[in-house]
Amino acid sequence: MSSTYVYYEDDFEPKGPSLFRRILDLFMFVVAVHAFVTQFVALSISCLWVSYLIYKALKANDKEKQVDLLTASIVFNLIYFFEFLTWWILRFIPFYYELKILMVIWLLHPKTRGASLIYNNFIAPTFDGVSKRVDYSSAKMNKLISPYLESAVTAIQDKYEEAKNTPAEAKPDPNALIEKADA
Repeated sequence: MSSTYVYYEDDFEPKGPSLFRRILDLFMFVVAVHAFVTQFVALSISCLWVSYLIYKALKANDKEKQVDLLTASIVFNLIYFFEFLTWWILRFIPFYYELKILMVIWLLHPKTRGASLIYNNFIAPTFDGVSKRVDYSSAKMNKLISPYLESAVTAIQDKYEEAKNTPAEAKPDPNALIEKADA
């Protein structure tokens, strides 16, 4: 006796994603939102809060606080530079941004003075060792690039003055230029 299988249209209906796929999608969404929120909090504390503290220190003319916050700014700038270079590795470290938030608090807190510790023990000695070479190279590059920058700025200023002094009737109609480009 031969068995035959009858195909029904119901057998070929596309089915929705499996329960596993839905759970995986939800998990990935939660991870993405979590990463965004923690990164936003870390950036807010280290950039916006430090900027506000610097503003307050400048307004109060508190030299000690200004030095502490400028030190913290140097440390943060270097952290963000190295973070930019290594983001493709850092994104795989679990709870990286939570750890970064804790590190930022440690760097900024007046009792721990973490930024001063890192600056005095690592950054200042490194910068002291290379400052003469950096200053020399910077002066050399400035001497090399300055004539080109000056001519570019002069050309831009001339074009601006020319456009500013051109009567409105002589200026081309932007709509006509768009129509001409479309044709």
